[in-house]
Amino acid sequence: MKKATIIFFLFIVIINSFAYAYPYTKILIELPNGKSEESRLIAIERMREYSKAAIHVTYNPSKKEEQNNYDLVIVLGLPKDSPELQSQWQKHPAAIKDSYIINSASAKPLIIMASGINDRGILYAAYHLADMLKAGADISRLQLFFQPKISGVMDKK
Repeated sequence: MKKATIIFFLFIVIINSFAYAYPYTKILIELPNGKSEESRLIAIERMREYSKAAIHVTYNPSKKEEQNNYDLVIVLGLPKDSPELQSQWQKHPAAIKDSYIINSASAKPLIIMASGINDRGILYAAYHLADMLKAGADISRLQLFFQPKISGVMDKK
């Protein structure tokens, strides 16, 4: 009887740890430019692979009422895609190719701006954010800016 109680207790602890480690069950990814370009599709696929949540995609900015139906809203794109993304880049006017940002824009609902200065930067931002989601990291107060030490080494001229 003791052994069964201990096993049951451990089972409950393990189940609860998974429940608290991953707080997002519904994620909305917004592509504000209205296009499903290859880099964005690859980024969305990475989010789906790494996330335990149901992911919905919209190709237009959503209304606040719609955003409230999700635990997490990710706005994914280039600075030119929306005024919100453009404003995130104002602090980094000298950003080089492949740079990216991941910033928390709102708490309720949690809105994350994941933006690259170019398409490769979008992929870097999405992969970094997917890794953070998979790890169960606290993403509620992000202000991240990354730029590569070497940029465009493999670019064709």
